[in-house]
Parts: sequence; structure tokens; C-alpha cells
Amino acid sequence: GWNGGPARVRVRTGAEGQGYSIKVRVLDSSGRELARGDSNNAPDVVLPAIANPPLWSVESPQLCRAVAELSVQGKVVETRE
Repeated sequence: GWNGGPARVRVRTGAEGQGYSIKVRVLDSSGRELARGDSNNAPDVVLPAIANPPLWSVESPQLCRAVAELSVQGKVVETRE
């Protein structure tokens, strides 16, 4: 099994075209930001490695979440988790 270490996160957005940006943040269960990345007009967002991500177990469930913001011409038009 996996005993910890860096976690890598890649978010596939499916967005196409020009003039948009997608920013993704990974948050831990308390809302603390663990990583953030920007699409730069690409369909995928690759975030920097999370050095020590919280480990999930039945005894201590540590659920992280990804929050994505779609911006067009600098204005956020949609947010998804």
C-alpha cells in the first residue's frame, strides 16, 4: 500500500478555445489550500506536487476537494467543486 509522500494532481477540464482561464485549488478538510494551478488556455490543469497530503483512513477520514473557477476575459463566470 501507499505510505504517503508527494501527491500529484491533474484536473482534466474538457474546455476548448481561447480567451479563458481555469484556476484549480486543492483544499484539505478544514479549507486550507494545499495546491493551486492555472490552465493557461490548456484543457488540463497540472498542479504542483502536494508534499505531505493528508492520508485518508476509516479511523481518520481526510477528504480533500478541488475547486475550479472558469474565467472569461478576467471575470469568474463559473465555479465547480
